[in-house]
Parts: sequence; structure tokens; C-alpha cells
Amino acid sequence: MLELNKSSNIPLYRQVMHQMIEKINQGTYAPATRLPSERQLARDLGVNRSTVVRAYDELYALAFVERREGSGTYVRLPENLKNLYAQSQTAQLLSTINQQNSDYTTYDDIKLYLQSHDEVIDTFTGELPSTLVPNLTLPPFHWQDFLQQPVESFGSESLRQGISSLMKKAYGYRPDVKELLLTAGGQQSLYLLLQTLLKPGDVVAIESPSFFRGLSILKAMSLKVIEIPVDDEGMVVEKLAEDWQHHSIRLVITNPNFQNPTGTTLTKKRRLALLKLCQKYRVPLIEDDVFGLLSFDTAQQVPLLKQMAPEMVIYLGSLSKILGQRVQLGWIDAPVGLLEQVVRLRDSAESQLSIFPQVLASHALNQPSFYNQLLMTKQQLQKQCVLLEEAFEEIGEDWKVFWPRGGYYVWLTYQGRVLTKEDWDVLLSFGVAVLPSYLIETSTQSCRMNFARIQVEELPTLIKAFRDTTRLWRKKKTRQ
Repeated sequence: MLELNKSSNIPLYRQVMHQMIEKINQGTYAPATRLPSERQLARDLGVNRSTVVRAYDELYALAFVERREGSGTYVRLPENLKNLYAQSQTAQLLSTINQQNSDYTTYDDIKLYLQSHDEVIDTFTGELPSTLVPNLTLPPFHWQDFLQQPVESFGSESLRQGISSLMKKAYGYRPDVKELLLTAGGQQSLYLLLQTLLKPGDVVAIESPSFFRGLSILKAMSLKVIEIPVDDEGMVVEKLAEDWQHHSIRLVITNPNFQNPTGTTLTKKRRLALLKLCQKYRVPLIEDDVFGLLSFDTAQQVPLLKQMAPEMVIYLGSLSKILGQRVQLGWIDAPVGLLEQVVRLRDSAESQLSIFPQVLASHALNQPSFYNQLLMTKQQLQKQCVLLEEAFEEIGEDWKVFWPRGGYYVWLTYQGRVLTKEDWDVLLSFGVAVLPSYLIETSTQSCRMNFARIQVEELPTLIKAFRDTTRLWRKKKTRQ
């Protein structure tokens, strides 16, 4: 039973809130426990119902409880409250995939299979091979070099200056160093921003298919997710406008350049329409541009959303896609006031960025040869994409393929009968691992391939595997 001190200068609703938190943390109120109704608790405590309502509102805002329409208020499960920064996209994806009779129906199953089958052509893994990562040399370091580095709340100024210069070369846009905040990668950037900008129950619009839908924080914050389809021109903004009539969307997230997984790029016309829509409703737009630095043709690039509407767009960049996945570094380009809120949240979660990767990345970006090596990486990626496109001409009309103008993902959709999860095991049995679409959306018709990991000498084997797989899929349709 809660005990209130009505002579205390602490408001009664805060006493209720603090005691509830204490009981939740102690386990007195276990996860999924239904709390007393507002009226019942108010009667038990001898207070106005509005006192309990406000206390429950505070608990809800702090994510200690959840509300179930027509049922009441319940203690939230602890896994929804902790380790938000440690959980990965793929871990959350795995929890939502229903396992079938197949041996390889989950993300981890495919990873484990690849570890024990070196002969398989791996287009499943989502990062650059080490051979395409810029080959940089680093000067000798002493321990004192790291100890003497200034601790800056927004991250190493030297690295932020290097990022600003890199953006100027790549886009013709130079972000203000004072408006750059370094993070431990694109995912942490999103986690921090979602918690800063939104409250539990808010509506967020994302693309579909997309890896955004697997973010654990969407579930942890009880956010309502509206999925907007993607076609060959990127997010279908007209559909977003329709959905806005029925939902109070508070935030839009887009991956406009070489979208993961489809490889599509949002056209300039749609960018203008998207910005106009967000301006109309005064809603911020997150531009997740983790692949933008890998554009094949800089001269033909569409302007960044951040360039077109700097005050409304929050830009996310990443060095992990060009320096290797083990370099967990990203940045947020946003107004200082917002970044200061993000820093307070980050520091309260004790998730400050280590100085070591910042120093190493700063040396890498400030090397005179870095940008030239990045250009060489892009040229090689374009070459491999063209070779794969030429090889796929042998496959025929069974597959619709979207060939990107940057990044290293290609999206393939089977045009025949409706596929099952088990059908994709046929391709794996022929020695080719892809990322099936059912791991990131409800459809089973498509797959993502990382063409950066395909060797030229592997192309004949890969094409034969697709041909043989397609033939068996057709036979299965005939038998049915």
C-alpha cells in the first residue's frame, strides 16, 4: 500500500509516482501487472482522482507503464526499458520472424550457415569487404596522445572538421562544425533522436521495406509506426500525404540515397513534395544518409534534403559504411539546441563516445589521400555493379532488378508465383546467400544482394544458381 505525506512540500502526484517507481524497481509490481484503476487508487489514498491521473501520466511518459485500451494500466516489460543502445536491429528483427520448417529462416541461421560453408557466395553480409575499405596508414601513437585529447561534449573538433570538409567535397555542402554531434554510429543517432523528439504513443512514418521497422526502440517507446511504400523513385510521398489525414504523424524518417534495402534514390520532385508536406504540418524530418558518400556519379547527385531545408531536416551520416563496420562512428547535423538535448540524454544513459575511434578516424579523414581512395572505392563498386547487371541479362524476365546509382545493395523481385520462406533455401542450397525480404518485411518475393562482396570469377556460379533456382520454382508451380 502506498503511504502519502500530505504535509510534505512534495506534490502528492509525485509521491505516488516515486513510490510506484520504487515498487516497480523492487519487483513488488512485476512486469505485466495491472495497476489499480485511477478511481480505486484515489479512493484508497483519499486523494482526488486527478492526482492519480497525473501520476500515471508521468509513469507513462517515463516508460514505466503502458496503457491498454479498455483494460487499464500495466507495468511495462523490463526488456522494453533497458539496453536500448545495446540492442541491434537484427536482434529485434529475429524476435518478430516466425520460424517455419526451413533450416535457414532467420538472420542468425544464415550467418551461422555461412561460417561453416566457405564455398557459399556471400551477398548476404551487409558491409564492405576489407579489400574495398580505403587503405590508410596511421602515425605512431603514445598513450599520452590519447590522455591529452580534450573532452568535448559534441565530440572531437578535429574529426568534426574533417567530416565537414568531406561533406563539402562530396556534396558541395559544408555543415557548421558547431552543429555536428559525433555518435557511435547511425543506429545510436536514431535511438537518441527518437527519445529526444518523441514520447510514448507518438506516430512515426518510415519507409517500407526498411530496416527502420526493426529498431527495438520503436517497440520500447510504444511508438505507432506508419509504413510508407518505396518504389523506383523512393518513398511514395502521395501515400504519406494520405496517411497524414488519418494519423497525427510526429516524425518522418527517410533513407533517401541508395535506400537500404532497395537501392532507390528519392527523386528531386518527391524531395520537394516531402519537404512541403513536413513544413505544412511543422514536423521534423530525419534524413538517414549512411550510403550517400558512395555515389557513383557525384555530378548527377540529387541535393540533400538538409541542403534544401536546413532548419527542418536532421541529417544523419556514418563513417562505418566507408571505414568498415568495426568503426562505429556516425554524426548528427542539427541545430545546437536540439543537439544539447541529445547530449543530456546520452550522458544520462552513460553512453559517451570513446576518444579512441575519434582520434583514429580524424587521422584517416585528414590524410591527403583519403578522398582519392574513397573515389577509387566508388569506382570499383560501380564496376562490380555493371558487371553484375550484364551477367543478369541471362536470367530473363523472371526477375525485376533495381540497379542503384550508388551504395552496394541491389534489390531483386521474383515475378512468378508467390514464394514461401522455404523457397529461398533452394538458392542457398545452390551456393548463394542473399538477404530474403521476409527478414525485413511481410513480403517473401524479393531479396537484397551485396554486390560489393561478389568476385568476378564467382559470377558464372552465381548466375547458374539463380537460373537453377528459378527453374525449380517454376516446376513447383507446375506441379501445384
